[in-house]
Amino acid sequence: MPIPNIWFKKPNESKVFGVDFSSRLATGETIATDSVTGGSGLILGAESNSDGIVSFRISGGTSGIVYELTVSITTSANNIYEESVQVSVQPYSWMLDMILILRFLINDLESTPTYSDARLAQLLCVAAQYVKQDLSDATYTIDVPSVTISPDPVVVGDNTFINFVTMRAACFTDQSSLRTRASAAGLRAALGPMSLQVSDSAVQGIVELLKNGACAAYQDMLRDYMYGNTRNLAAIISPFVHNQYDPRGYDGRRGDDISSDGFFN
Repeated sequence: MPIPNIWFKKPNESKVFGVDFSSRLATGETIATDSVTGGSGLILGAESNSDGIVSFRISGGTSGIVYELTVSITTSANNIYEESVQVSVQPYSWMLDMILILRFLINDLESTPTYSDARLAQLLCVAAQYVKQDLSDATYTIDVPSVTISPDPVVVGDNTFINFVTMRAACFTDQSSLRTRASAAGLRAALGPMSLQVSDSAVQGIVELLKNGACAAYQDMLRDYMYGNTRNLAAIISPFVHNQYDPRGYDGRRGDDISSDGFFN
């Protein structure tokens, strides 16, 4: 199932969004009519189209709700095309901060980035789901389809959670890059013992990145968190016993081979 297009807006925002149909139009084919349906609860402005892009304004909406829209066009060649989009209405402070951090981690800072904000927001939600499992004191509610994290970790100032989620998302990005490169370049895998051989130096570079980059950094962070956070530690304490000493000899329950000071006779 394809990942749906998703747009984000705050409850009080009024923004123009657009759906690009240009790649589906043949040479000389234009949009004859367009329409937008769905989104009950949103205020939708009149549509306009230019160069294969249907644009319209969206206002209103209730925070925490994801609205479904269908954008349809009929072309000059009598072709009918549709695109489904989701509009997530929410106060999204976490998106602004965490998407920027993630872009720095994956070096996706060009004016035309590799990943859209919407895709990175979805990736961050998936990463948050995994981090919640790793961090025992993470009590967030994460809705991946709706792309929501509640409460907002930026608003509550939970830098630990923010750092873990962005690093986990960066790790997922590196893993995805390896799979994409490997499938294009060709790889050979064998089990017993498992090995991975690649014929592309770029792929080998990504393999090294997985070993020493975001995925390794995430594991280091997780280890430091587990060992450095005393709330995550537990111990079972019992009397120390070795070949020459048994403290149980102090309490009168010793056997004949244990003296009153605890040492063996």
